[in-house]
Amino acid sequence: MLSLSMNGFTDKEVAAELDLSIHTVRAYWNRIRRKVGKSTRAEVIAQISRRRSETKAAAEADLGSPERRERQTELDDILGQAPVLLWKCRRTGLVTCINSQFKLFAGALSDGDVADVWSRVLTPEMRGPLHEKARAARLRDAVFEDEVPLRRCDGQIRRHLVREVPVYNDADGAQQRVGAAMDIHELRFRA
Repeated sequence: MLSLSMNGFTDKEVAAELDLSIHTVRAYWNRIRRKVGKSTRAEVIAQISRRRSETKAAAEADLGSPERRERQTELDDILGQAPVLLWKCRRTGLVTCINSQFKLFAGALSDGDVADVWSRVLTPEMRGPLHEKARAARLRDAVFEDEVPLRRCDGQIRRHLVREVPVYNDADGAQQRVGAAMDIHELRFRA
């Protein structure tokens, strides 16, 4: 709820996104204000933002040696070239990052188009049911897995095993989700 509010969502939008009533959202805000000891949402958000930036700075400082930073860069490069479609998203399902393979599969996406990647690769008849299944898994903080037909940029439909898992940040308990889609078309349709 805090993440959504910090990203500019209204109480009504937060309630809809988390499948809560607006009264529940407001009750949670009252509890948060009392717990943090601040009287306004702006003060709460400012304090949490400050804590997150301090945590991020500490994590960046923890990278330490140039060798450790180089290993992290190498790992990022390897993940970027993986022969599977990889993405990172918020708990709400908003995609924030995809690997280069996913960009090629979807068709030369710019960084601004990343959030809209699913509308490019899902067939219209799959969008609704798949989004509902994934949303239900996200609300339960559960793993989502399904076999899904995805449309490549050339129009070809390929079967993929899609799996999305929650990932928690130890510093502030924030949750993101990481997903992968592996092409299983040939395995699925062998003669």
